[in-house]
Amino acid sequence: MPTFCSRRKTRSIFTATGLEGEAVAEGAKIVPKAAVSKYFSSRFQELEDAIKSIRVNGGEQIVVVGTPSIKAAGDEYFVPKIRASSNLMAFAKKYGLDLDNLHVTPASVRQKLWTVVQELTAVTAKKCSAEFLPVPDDTLEADGTLKPQYWGDDVTHANSAYGKRVVDHVADYLVGAV
Repeated sequence: MPTFCSRRKTRSIFTATGLEGEAVAEGAKIVPKAAVSKYFSSRFQELEDAIKSIRVNGGEQIVVVGTPSIKAAGDEYFVPKIRASSNLMAFAKKYGLDLDNLHVTPASVRQKLWTVVQELTAVTAKKCSAEFLPVPDDTLEADGTLKPQYWGDDVTHANSAYGKRVVDHVADYLVGAV
């Protein structure tokens, strides 16, 4: 059965469909992939509503495009950007996060969670008779993370070069080239 494993600090890992073969870190807490999927799936109603609204308002061919993968960086990249963001600092303060010991979830876990979100996006699109178009393969590293040349200058977003690549990818898809 596919599983997610998590552990505080830096040794978090889980195995999902297509990602088998990784060792589980000693002391890791195993969480079923189904539980993670269920947690995220409750957040897809807005996408479902948007697709239905587009359909009702005349959308004939609806294509839902996958979201950019995660940045394969760690604390050295993210923590300064978090500290520089008044919104993220307010969030941290609101939830009582210890800013002196701030750590980011390891890239391997974030990438696998992204994979689950992509799977759920595809399921939601299909449920609403829309098409799902995964991100262009050439924007991803071998491990599934976003290539650095497509990183935006914040903690989550891709840049305009990525946007251009996705526009080209969608255009190719719509004319049958993908």
